[in-house]
Amino acid sequence: MVPCEKDINPACYIQKKAGDDPELPILTFENQGLADEVVTYGELVQKGNRFAGLLKYQGIGPGDVFATVMENRPEVIISLYAALATGAVLMPLDPKSNWEKLVYLLRHGQAKGVFFSSAVSENMDKVLSVLPGIKVLGITYLQNHRRVRKNDLQVILEAFKGAEIPPERKWADNYAMILYTSGTTGIPKGVKIRASRLYDYAATAADIFKYLPKDRLYTGLPFTHGNAYSITIIPALFFGIPAVISRNIDTRRIWDICRRYECTIFSLLGGMAAEVHARPKHPDDAFNPVRKVISAGMPRNIWRAFEDRFNVVIHEWYGTLEGGFAHNPPGVGPVGSFGKPEGTYVEMKVEGKGDKPCEADEIGELMFRFRNQKNDFEYQSIPQADGNINENGWSLTGDMVHRDSEGWYFFDYRKDQDIRRYGEFIAAREVEGVLLAHPEVKEACVYGIAASSGAPGEHDLVAAIIPKTDITPDVSGIAAFCAAKLSAAAVPSYIQLVDAIPKTRTDKVVRRLLIEAFEAESPSVYCFNR
Repeated sequence: MVPCEKDINPACYIQKKAGDDPELPILTFENQGLADEVVTYGELVQKGNRFAGLLKYQGIGPGDVFATVMENRPEVIISLYAALATGAVLMPLDPKSNWEKLVYLLRHGQAKGVFFSSAVSENMDKVLSVLPGIKVLGITYLQNHRRVRKNDLQVILEAFKGAEIPPERKWADNYAMILYTSGTTGIPKGVKIRASRLYDYAATAADIFKYLPKDRLYTGLPFTHGNAYSITIIPALFFGIPAVISRNIDTRRIWDICRRYECTIFSLLGGMAAEVHARPKHPDDAFNPVRKVISAGMPRNIWRAFEDRFNVVIHEWYGTLEGGFAHNPPGVGPVGSFGKPEGTYVEMKVEGKGDKPCEADEIGELMFRFRNQKNDFEYQSIPQADGNINENGWSLTGDMVHRDSEGWYFFDYRKDQDIRRYGEFIAAREVEGVLLAHPEVKEACVYGIAASSGAPGEHDLVAAIIPKTDITPDVSGIAAFCAAKLSAAAVPSYIQLVDAIPKTRTDKVVRRLLIEAFEAESPSVYCFNR
């Protein structure tokens, strides 16, 4: 199933697959109540080649970076194809980022152009006033906002009919994407991913996760996250396996979506599995088309119960944008383990204080290295020495793990990081910034407590707030305000009304005291766990 010539531009391979079956509905975007948007192989290539013409017209060529700022939309995948075709570099950014963060990322990523959704126009107006040199390549309008506008990306692409630029084979070893980390332990790092790396994603899907031609994939994970590409998008495009995509993940709708579209494989991160399992039981839970769940962070205490209830198998894995990889095939490794490194190309170790290797069951930092000691990535505008890669080529992950006597790895917690949710690392200051923008919030402090789901290393978010007045604020409205401006992982699980936030004499917040005093059943605590 996997093409072996990694020196061929992946866009050329996708174009060939599209030529074999141009009418295949390769991507279906289900839009939560609005009409589906179906993209055939032929449409993807046609629009991608037109978008390549647009990039060239705008002076964006090999090595140049352009960004997207939108939810999971067809245009992001069309732009990825165009980046591959021209040698340009796609940088997808989170549409729920505040405008200051977008300014930082666009500047740090050295973006020459951007296109975005009409839903973020207000934010982007502020961004572009600070960065007037960035070209607006077009705006994509949601179905309920649709009418003909001169800056509508679809109208612009139609104008490039006859000016398509087909992909060139020679861009296979160029960088194709920049995906930014959350930046919770410092500034966000932009991981640069080579086009040839996409072949590794396809090989992993075929050889490790055992995808079959009859499968149908599903994801609601964001296009700013590497999981969406490695587990769903790239295998779909390379193998002609149709995929269904939601704008956002909604754990309440997963089974309904999979039944409706007959999806057989989907991916979950961290506490999402616990949310799915916490839904009320139904007699038809086991009657669904799903055969396998690709999981990263399945809670040990529900692992077998999840499999039995929904009649699926769990394929647990661990991966980093930089290339670290381990997995635990169904029925092979112990429950709770994310597995062992696969194959001969990567090795892992656990290191404790003083750079000493850890013994079995001793917690230390997980490190990985490619066996040929050749890193297939770089960090955007950051030397590798500052990107947690030591002089011997070992990448420091920041994940604290242990290994049992049989060599199986288990995740314990994130080094120097308080809050991890849905497999993502949450920046408390970013959530606090959103809370402080609400008119009823005077002061806010966000902290993490052990997740009620029991997911390893996961947390529930608590937002302790001081209201601006003595009148009890609209807590549900504050939660909805957060949900509209933050990723699902960053929306507080609890809102806690407090009279004061404990601080030191130097005005540093003492989160420990808030954690110790937290009581979920307190009348001043409001729960928003789904």
